[in-house]
Amino acid sequence: MSTERAKGCRRGLNPDERMEAALRDGLSKDRSGIDSNPVYRKLNEKTSQPQYDTMWDFWEAYERKYPGSDLRNMEDMKHIAEAVARSTPGRLDKKTKRATVKTVRNKMRKLMSIWQRKTNLTIPPEVHDSVAPYVKDVLRYTIPLSIEEKAPTFLTIENYVDMEELLWQHDHHNYVHEGCRVDLSALLKMHCYTSARLQEICKATFKDLVCMVAWKDGEPEIKISFKREFTKGMQDTPKKPKHPLYERLKPAPPLSANGLLFLLAIIISAGAFRDYSTIEEVLAARPSPGRKYRIMDWADGVLDDPVFPEMSADGPTEKTKNETAWGHQCSDWAKRADFTGGMGLHATRREALIKVDDGGYSLGQVMKFAAHRNSKTLVGHYLDDMSNVDGAAVFLGLEPRRDLTEDFRSASMKRNPDLQYSLPGKCLDELRQRRDFTDLGEQIDNLSAQITATITEKGRQELKAQRRYVYDQRQKLINEELANYRRTQRRVHPTQCEVDDQGEWHRSYFDRVVRRMVPERDRLARTLPIAAPLRSPEGISALQDLIALRTNDSRVAYQEALRPIGGCCPVPTCGQEIEDIVVKERWKHVYRCSKDYHEKQSGFAEFCFRCSRWITSETDWEAHCQEHINNLDVPFRCEPVTFRHAVACAGYCSGCLRQKWLPAAVRMRQFHDRTSWQRHISDCIPEYVESLDSKDSIPCPHLLCTVVFHSESDLWNHLGDIHSTHKPDARKKRQRQQGEGDDAEMSGAAKKKRPRLQGKLEDEDCKVPGGQKSVPKGHSKDPLGHTFVNISAMDFDLCPADGVEMAAVSSDSSSRRSSPVGSVWDNHDDCYSTDTSLSSLSDDILEAVPQAGEDCRSPWTTPLEAATVDLLGDSEPWNFDAIVDTISSPIESQEDWILSGPDTSPSYLSSTPMELVDPKLRDALPSSTSSLPAATNSVEDAHESIPTTTPGHIESSVIQPLCDSQPVAIDAKRGIWEAEALLAKWKRGKTTWYLVKWKGFPHEGNTWEKRKDISPELVEGFEATYKGNHLGVRLLEKRTRRGKVEYLIEWRGRPGSESSWEKEATISRERIMEFEAN
Repeated sequence: MSTERAKGCRRGLNPDERMEAALRDGLSKDRSGIDSNPVYRKLNEKTSQPQYDTMWDFWEAYERKYPGSDLRNMEDMKHIAEAVARSTPGRLDKKTKRATVKTVRNKMRKLMSIWQRKTNLTIPPEVHDSVAPYVKDVLRYTIPLSIEEKAPTFLTIENYVDMEELLWQHDHHNYVHEGCRVDLSALLKMHCYTSARLQEICKATFKDLVCMVAWKDGEPEIKISFKREFTKGMQDTPKKPKHPLYERLKPAPPLSANGLLFLLAIIISAGAFRDYSTIEEVLAARPSPGRKYRIMDWADGVLDDPVFPEMSADGPTEKTKNETAWGHQCSDWAKRADFTGGMGLHATRREALIKVDDGGYSLGQVMKFAAHRNSKTLVGHYLDDMSNVDGAAVFLGLEPRRDLTEDFRSASMKRNPDLQYSLPGKCLDELRQRRDFTDLGEQIDNLSAQITATITEKGRQELKAQRRYVYDQRQKLINEELANYRRTQRRVHPTQCEVDDQGEWHRSYFDRVVRRMVPERDRLARTLPIAAPLRSPEGISALQDLIALRTNDSRVAYQEALRPIGGCCPVPTCGQEIEDIVVKERWKHVYRCSKDYHEKQSGFAEFCFRCSRWITSETDWEAHCQEHINNLDVPFRCEPVTFRHAVACAGYCSGCLRQKWLPAAVRMRQFHDRTSWQRHISDCIPEYVESLDSKDSIPCPHLLCTVVFHSESDLWNHLGDIHSTHKPDARKKRQRQQGEGDDAEMSGAAKKKRPRLQGKLEDEDCKVPGGQKSVPKGHSKDPLGHTFVNISAMDFDLCPADGVEMAAVSSDSSSRRSSPVGSVWDNHDDCYSTDTSLSSLSDDILEAVPQAGEDCRSPWTTPLEAATVDLLGDSEPWNFDAIVDTISSPIESQEDWILSGPDTSPSYLSSTPMELVDPKLRDALPSSTSSLPAATNSVEDAHESIPTTTPGHIESSVIQPLCDSQPVAIDAKRGIWEAEALLAKWKRGKTTWYLVKWKGFPHEGNTWEKRKDISPELVEGFEATYKGNHLGVRLLEKRTRRGKVEYLIEWRGRPGSESSWEKEATISRERIMEFEAN
């Protein structure tokens, strides 16, 4: 009999027949296999289970201390309750730091529950019921416990508007992708409009949404139904709460409050509609003729996709939004909106339920909206304690008011519009003097020195972990001091500070940086506050920009004049595809390429970072700078700012701006990197103070500032707090000067080599496509007479940092080492914002991390660097000191010296690895350095040197030893040489690189080249026999990572620093067998 027939027959059976039917259906006749243990409700694996497991661990520890303990015994129960109470730290009571009565009761409840679940024993009611009064009435006084409770907060409309305004009009925070901003705003609206909990929204998929277009008053309207599939306590109930979201709100609120606008942006950008892919198609949708509505179906394959996915640097992923992470993000968002304690998302749920309760809905509707089954939960945990009954009006017989309690609920989130984000300079100086702070700094210095000296990778990682811990401890001291400062900080009325340029840098960051670099954010800041329908021009514009934020590449930002066109460099003579350029070098490539183009066209080019446009005449540039000064259009905050790998704001010198006798171009001198800017102000500001007649009255040197100080330290604190011009670390400067003195006394062989010299690119430094550096033509001196040290392509390894700084060397000193910037500790959030003012301790941090990026494993060095390695022997191509040591004695004796760029014709020196003097700068040098001894009269004289090229055919000069056979040049004048063989390949993203052996050159000259730069025949021949890298690799070590085998590879002819861990699949089987055999 089939199952269906059996079910149908059972309906008319008597009890005995039904028992027989159950036995036939599989009911066991033997009951001995059934256990007698009670069955409990299953715990939530992510939220509840870890808390219960923690209490079980505590019980096991207690039992080890007191063997034979039993929670069914009253004495044991009381004793362990006291143990829990005394071992639980408190957060609310700052004085006693004891746990609250409520916390201890909750922990004991979990302990008793998990004990019964694990032991299958039942605690007697008299013991179980005694715990709560014992904690409340006995332990509260004997320990004593705290009775503090965290006051509930409410996200009222006023607070909600403050958060949305911050997010779209003032926010300084840089998310990993701009699409995060769209999703977070949509998530908050979903909480406000549905009262849903965290996981109920974060876990939503497209199958939980129903979208339709319907008629409303003769006009089409899009509506969405949202089902809370993961409702708390209702997982097994088919009837889940559903909430409608619709288009036509009346009267129309600001677009920032239109929930459907943001949901449509997410849906369209995800390509979730089956029949509609563009904004125009979605808004043109209409119900079928004669029908009131039409369902807008989802595309195949998206039903199980998350509506709110996690974001990566590349955009939305397939991973569901983590509810805990969203909770932290929302709280951080609230803090940036000046709510001192942040915000838990229960604040939105409380306010939503209060609004519904006051809206005249029935209790049943309110309970359904809240997804509650017990009305006591609604009243006891969500509704405000303050009655909304207007007692005075009722008693006096007047018209009652209903808006009495909302302002008090708004105040519950404690907004301070002048909330301090970072410690003022004076407080920070005092903190730096404290012994506990200086001790941590010394530990960091010692660990950094050990890391530099350690050879093994394992040892380095262990030391780095220790250093990270010390950094965290130091940051903890800063956070504690900031919290103390905030508690005593006076509150300022919004009109006095919110739109004040002299506030913290965070408050002007959006206008200074983001508006210039992200046009969509600039437009949204103007359109979202407008009260307009979704289908209005403003609404459509906002929808387009929201979609663009989710779909555009947010890794690199550009000024309008530098923005790529069609995915290519906008310079007409270039057209390089941006995707083929390393992310960190994209803006630099476009900037350098544009500058070269304009210089070739006009003979001069300078980019004004204030106006975001090119000036192509020296006279026009002077007039342009003078116009800025005359109009007082100069930056109030003077530090250089890097935003998404682009120089968003150049640095300026407050001291130079005030000096009216200087040319305007000098007063408005632009610094592109923080290191050279700090070096300049470390000299200029003290010189300004020294030039004053009285040191008791020091006016701020900034052109727009009239504040007067009584000491130089007060001036520096003011410059740091108000003008973002922090005092450079004097200790760091002394170390640099000491290092220079030491270098003068040490021989080249005795010098300690640095594995990397990193920094940010100065104005005249750039990298060509493929990552190779080159020094362009153009200005060799700054307006103040400093001479630039131009470091050419072969000198440094390409690191994940921003390149190499162009160090400015003044006439009274020998060479200065550039300080590393872009440190791994320099920027905590974002890895995508390098605003140097984010941390007032950035100088200390940079000092403590002298080898940022030293662990970089990437085969991205040019052939010139390899050749230089060979010539310098043990010296690495990025070792600045070793290169200096090879300079001939006439050069060493000079105060100023210059390294040439790639456009210089070769001049071969007997002991010099490269061309040293740029011919354009010879006139600027002392007479003893204007002419240099030549090693040979011509290239044909010797087998010692030959000019070669960087990949991409960017010419440069380098001394490279020859092997027995002569190099084969395809075009010697253009520096193009014949490739002999391809030894290996390496892929990064969509770009494939090949390790090239050049004909007639030794293996030390092997370089990495892109596929497009190699003849197709050579590539096809290599690929035809390729079964994994073989000839060009040597295996050094083996490891298993995340279940996959990897090998540490040494690339033939490349420096050991480029050795990298590669997957097993990329290596030939023969090489692996050879390694395993040894």
